[in-house]
Amino acid sequence: MDYAFTHNAQQLTVRSLHRCANDLPVSLFSSESVKSLSLYRLKPAPTWDLPSLTTLYLDDVTFNGDEGIGHISKCANLKNLTLHRCYMSGAHIATVFDICLPELINLTLEEGMFFENGLNVFAPKLENLTVIDWETVHLQSISKLVSLVYKGFCSGLLQIFSFGLCYLEKVDICICNPCYKEEKIDDHNLVDLLRLIQNAKYITLNLDLIQLIFSFRELILHQPSPFANLKHLKVYPHYPFSSVQQTMPIEVKNYFLDSSPCATFTMVSYEEMKAVEHATSAQKYMVDLQMLLEQEKIKCETNKAHINWSNASMEENMNEQGETQIDEEKLVKHEMSRIRKYWKAISARIDQGEVSIGRIFFALAVIESPLKKLPAPTYDRIQERFSSLRAEAYNVIKLIMDGMKIKCDGKQGCSSVCLHELTTP
Repeated sequence: MDYAFTHNAQQLTVRSLHRCANDLPVSLFSSESVKSLSLYRLKPAPTWDLPSLTTLYLDDVTFNGDEGIGHISKCANLKNLTLHRCYMSGAHIATVFDICLPELINLTLEEGMFFENGLNVFAPKLENLTVIDWETVHLQSISKLVSLVYKGFCSGLLQIFSFGLCYLEKVDICICNPCYKEEKIDDHNLVDLLRLIQNAKYITLNLDLIQLIFSFRELILHQPSPFANLKHLKVYPHYPFSSVQQTMPIEVKNYFLDSSPCATFTMVSYEEMKAVEHATSAQKYMVDLQMLLEQEKIKCETNKAHINWSNASMEENMNEQGETQIDEEKLVKHEMSRIRKYWKAISARIDQGEVSIGRIFFALAVIESPLKKLPAPTYDRIQERFSSLRAEAYNVIKLIMDGMKIKCDGKQGCSSVCLHELTTP
């Protein structure tokens, strides 16, 4: 990390296997060169000074009240922000926090089930918004939004906006079945929702929302269609996806298309949605495997350097003992103690290597499971990348095994020297 800062790195990714921030240098959050920063399973530092930062990705990050999340607003040039599965420390759970980012263009909020705080976002230049399972959000001064992706409950979507979106072009809304949350939807909620997306050109909805509209057909469907700009309507199955044959009520279809006679309509099948789901899973798991391989490469290099240092130190100690007369009994005890430590270190390294190799094989198997379920064209496209990644995985496994062999050879050599010293008069 010090190397990155001394060489003015512009893109930096920091991942921890456990949630901790005590070992992070202050320089991580104080850099004039870093433009893209990704943090995984970490706690942000109490002070931020990142004037050049334009892209920030936080995954599984724990905030400590306004001292953490409030510092995002200090990144005045931030254009891309992603908060994925973020948490707030217990003492601040009931608080509402503000984020003010005047240059923000892309905002993604995902899996905020454990982020129970309200989040007010002021981003007047925001163009693309993705909100997935993150309900406690409210946007202010959002007038230029072009793309909206939302997955969650209807009430959560209505809380985000309190106004129409005249520049909205693309909408993808997946409304969870209200019975999952015992959510009560009235006619005013539904009218507000339709008014929110009425200017969009490309609309994608799930059947849960379509059936919700159909349940209020006496009130809504007799009104003129407000979707005069619509070019394409896509509808996909219930979420979670069901294999039961599903159809689009003709009344709702006409309600969307009547004011746009040139608009096209697509009903996505269950098989197509499952293929998308499997492809997304496979690609996500491949990203995870790539990061795992990078970590193992670093560990191999670190272990190799440690072995070289240990062997050099061992030879130096042997030479020093050869020049110094030591009591024979003490020498025997000393050398036997060192032999035990050597073989204990070997066992530990072998155990670590087995765990690492096991994790890689498991990651490969996890990828292959959804990959086998893909249709031919999609399978061929992803399989090419997976084959390359698998070859890299086997190379890393070979590095790990070579490291284990070097460790054993080195320790056996040192042990032989120790035994030789003990048995030589």
